[in-house]
Amino acid sequence: MKNYKIKCSLPVLVTFFTGALLASITGSSLAGSANHKTLYLQNKAKLKLNTNTQITIANANAMFAANRDIQGRKIYKDTELIVRFKPTISQSALTLTVNQYGSISGKKLSFSNNKQFNVVKIKSGESIHQVYARYKSDPNVISVTYNYLFYALALPTDPRFGQQWGLRNTGQSVNGVSGASGADMGLQLAWDVQTNCSSVVVAVLDTGINYTHLDLADSIPAAMQALMRDFTGADPTVPGVSAYPQAGHESHGTHVAGIIGSRANNGLGTAGVCWQSSIMPLRVLNEDGAGSTSSIAEGIKYASANGAKVINMSLGVKIGPQFTVADVEILSVAMDDARTAGVVVVIAAGNDNTDNDLTPVYPCNLPHDNIICVAAMDQNRALAEFSNDGKTSVDVVAPGTNVLSTLPGISLTVANANTGWTGSNVAGPWAEGVCSFVEFGVLNANFLLNPSTFCADIPGTYSNTANDVIYKGFNLSVFSGAQQVSAVGLLSLDLEVDTSVSPIVFDEFTIMASPGTANPFIAATGAATTYFGSTNGSLFEGTFAVASDCYIATCTIGFRLRSILTATTVTGAGVGISLLNFVSLSNAPGVGAYEYFQGTSMATPHVAGLAALLLAKNPNFTYLDTINAIKNGGTLVPAFNKTTSGRAVSAIGAMRYTAAPTGITVSVAAP
Repeated sequence: MKNYKIKCSLPVLVTFFTGALLASITGSSLAGSANHKTLYLQNKAKLKLNTNTQITIANANAMFAANRDIQGRKIYKDTELIVRFKPTISQSALTLTVNQYGSISGKKLSFSNNKQFNVVKIKSGESIHQVYARYKSDPNVISVTYNYLFYALALPTDPRFGQQWGLRNTGQSVNGVSGASGADMGLQLAWDVQTNCSSVVVAVLDTGINYTHLDLADSIPAAMQALMRDFTGADPTVPGVSAYPQAGHESHGTHVAGIIGSRANNGLGTAGVCWQSSIMPLRVLNEDGAGSTSSIAEGIKYASANGAKVINMSLGVKIGPQFTVADVEILSVAMDDARTAGVVVVIAAGNDNTDNDLTPVYPCNLPHDNIICVAAMDQNRALAEFSNDGKTSVDVVAPGTNVLSTLPGISLTVANANTGWTGSNVAGPWAEGVCSFVEFGVLNANFLLNPSTFCADIPGTYSNTANDVIYKGFNLSVFSGAQQVSAVGLLSLDLEVDTSVSPIVFDEFTIMASPGTANPFIAATGAATTYFGSTNGSLFEGTFAVASDCYIATCTIGFRLRSILTATTVTGAGVGISLLNFVSLSNAPGVGAYEYFQGTSMATPHVAGLAALLLAKNPNFTYLDTINAIKNGGTLVPAFNKTTSGRAVSAIGAMRYTAAPTGITVSVAAP
């Protein structure tokens, strides 16, 4: 299959932490994409990412104007700007200016040194770019920025500890992949020194956490629950977040929290870097895995003011080379507050296999010395093939592939096969076939293919007039009363994309679920998810939600490959999807599941947990002491020379690290 060589520039939010030319949208029906939500497919299991997609300036501006990145996701909130007025402007003049410029006053955010930002909302019918230009030319305005969207990087006795290679690597096979003995964090010896981090509050700025998970309940005690906040639209002054999965959207944050502080020696699941923890869940990413600059800045400010000593941020935004720290000024100011409070902020480097020195990823590339930015390594202590690096911007490397950790809820599965499908073209382009993706541990698996040559050594191409539908009925009545049901399948795509036009045009692969027995694309009711782009010959775990009215005996699932482009030549190989599993999340308290994720989002909490471990052992450590110990106490790895330290994190090395004394003079008296 072809490997896209992207010559266009990806502006803000381009590739984020997914890297592959892949995205999806989902909605209640196919009647107009305006109702669809953008999904962020960060850190899906088995995802192999596109390589070396560096950014140029040329098409970045076109994508920015269209407010769509290469994956079809929004780059910034199209109804908000962040404005910083001069402190000398009166409130009445400020209000008048906001109104005259076609906007409405919104939330005010105040930080240290009397720096105040106004999040203004754009009036209906106004162009955000024109409103931006008005503020930009006003002498009473210090700065105006778009509100960018960040997306969504002694041994325990826990029964699945043996699968946590990042904590102890004996060369064991994990999720079908074997590693090199000793290529881990060196925690076995460190745990002889310290295991309990409960004296150090770690704030997880993410999608929220299911704190009723049995392996996390002790790590998020009542004191931490009282500090939980939601900055994604709910009133952040109201304590607490939903105790249960919000339609499964807390998976990312729950997985991150488990890496930091899954309770050890409780006879359940996994162990965290810290065996006992105090985790503060702060929701800054919404149900689509996206969070605005202002929401994330609020989360940083809140965590810093409420006792956090470590902040984990497994999130980021990739910005074209023409963008600078000034474009995320409010984030930089919030980080100033965190530094003043002595907080260590651990941030993911990104999953684009690119150099952050050339194309910055924020907040990783912020210049603050209380930040430690983390790349990901695999089980053989090699840089993960998806991981970003950067000689001056990325600091250390930590385990980030095949990472087993906590997920909200429990799973139920309905058996399925790739037989019994019917539809308008089932005997034509769609075919049943056997595929192998050896590097992902998938051998001779049954797939549905379009065209039938998709898995061939030399694949063909799909039709430039494709509108190929197949569908099948399933009995999902076993899920009656469930909170959420999702269909899960391994998916590989290679579809056409035209980046020369604005907005970008994609060919589409759509999955749709509809109650009844009819072709769901004719019924045009139910839940739909559309994918577009390319996985570059690799697999990812595709998931789409099934609407509650389909939890019945006659729910029909349909697939459609549709060509949108008018190009006369198609070079894309098409689509392959494995047999589906249907999974539900329980709404009952005290349950929990576990899953493998990968990405720098998973490497980051390994380092956040280590920072908490160091601070618990050394309560007088400053943020600089902690970061220096992590960076200088790591294991030198020649392949990691494109980081500031050149090292893989080592817990015992950090514990043992002692900075060389300074300011010492020696005088020798004459005999």
